[in-house]
Amino acid sequence: MLKEFVAGHPQARMADNLGTQGYFNLMSKAAAMVGNSSSGIIEAPSFQLPVVNIGTRQEGRVKAANVIDVGYSREEVLGGYPKGPGSSVPRQPPRHGQPLRPRQCREDYRRAVVGR
Repeated sequence: MLKEFVAGHPQARMADNLGTQGYFNLMSKAAAMVGNSSSGIIEAPSFQLPVVNIGTRQEGRVKAANVIDVGYSREEVLGGYPKGPGSSVPRQPPRHGQPLRPRQCREDYRRAVVGR
């Protein structure tokens, strides 16, 4: 399914591993994160990155306001994205900040991304 999506969308890319700095750099530039990774719960708030969290895998975890929980259906996933797929969504600071890390983590991530 992912390979088919990438093949049909010239702007999409697929990678096995970006490394920490590459991953944080990508998160700093992404319009949104869609999936069920704990990274959407833990790291994404530090980048003010909107997250569409699919399914119940992260159920029961503390989540910042940037996380939108949706079910597994295509309609729910597409409906969870604030302005629809392909839209430019302005980054919003999470209302509750980064729930699972100290305040310093944002600076740590920033240093990891920009190298200072």
